[in-house]
Amino acid sequence: LAVNQHMEEFYLLYKLTIVFQLIGLAIFMTVREPLPTKEGKDKEHEPDTTLRHFSGALKHLLSHKKLRHIFLLVLFTQPFSFVLIYLFQPYFVLAQVPAAWYGIAVFLASMLSIGAKLFAYKVEQWFGVDRGAFIAAALPGVCWLILSFVIHPVFSVAMYVITDAFGNMRDPIFADYTNRHIESKNRATTISIIYLVESLYMMIIRPFIGILADMDLRYACVLMGLIILTAAIGLRISED
Repeated sequence: LAVNQHMEEFYLLYKLTIVFQLIGLAIFMTVREPLPTKEGKDKEHEPDTTLRHFSGALKHLLSHKKLRHIFLLVLFTQPFSFVLIYLFQPYFVLAQVPAAWYGIAVFLASMLSIGAKLFAYKVEQWFGVDRGAFIAAALPGVCWLILSFVIHPVFSVAMYVITDAFGNMRDPIFADYTNRHIESKNRATTISIIYLVESLYMMIIRPFIGILADMDLRYACVLMGLIILTAAIGLRISED
């Protein structure tokens, strides 16, 4: 089957994605929170609306200085793992990686990512909270910058595997930091707001990454690396 890859089709898909996300947000705001337990049903109050949960969680996020700082760090040090899924194939073509290696590279990246998630807590044990958070945030940025220079079959595959692993290693570390500062009653809604903002951020930045990738994949790698490293340095945290 012929595949239509005209830019107009991609722009239409991009616009439709925004429309359906707004529709989903509108539906989300009208859902009422059910009483979670039998004991809760005996209490004399109506379940809070989602809008009330949302506004309370948003107020908590904006007013809590430490949580707000961690949120900004998590947001702007996104390792662009989802972008890596799409860029690694044209990158391998540029590096003249044999097609037979593609599946092996993905397998190795998946296995190393699982190990990175399982042992991520060791980073904090070895380096402490401050240095551990900085290392977890900065490593994917360093990897993206190295990717922009390494155009060789073996080393490009190795850097793809390592970049994917370091991008996944930071997730449990920052999830732990975030959860420490979220109130129990607003935990789920606050985390949902964080994911929502992260999704919006990725929707905004991806077209720019795509434009640079069309020009030269290495330019896109440099952009992502600089964004991550700048945020890791400028938003460095410390835990008292």
